[in-house]
Amino acid sequence: MIDADDYLRTDFPDDYFYYIPWVMASEHRRQIHVGNMTYNDGEKVQIALQDDAMQSIANKVAMIANNDYKILIYNGLLDVIIPSSVTM
Repeated sequence: MIDADDYLRTDFPDDYFYYIPWVMASEHRRQIHVGNMTYNDGEKVQIALQDDAMQSIANKVAMIANNDYKILIYNGLLDVIIPSSVTM
């Protein structure tokens, strides 16, 4: 398994990373105002947040719900981390 958001995906398609050469082109980098910053795919952030991902926020959701705020919870059907079966 390579993707916790879709357990059916066993490999990335050839065009999955098509955007990287586009982002690296000087003309596009000027257009999106990133200067000479190094491209980052977010893996370091994902690793840093790894321990926080499975922490319960039930008490926070309860506090929000008890104060009459509307709450929308969304998750994917193929999500391994938080499958829809545990949110019903």
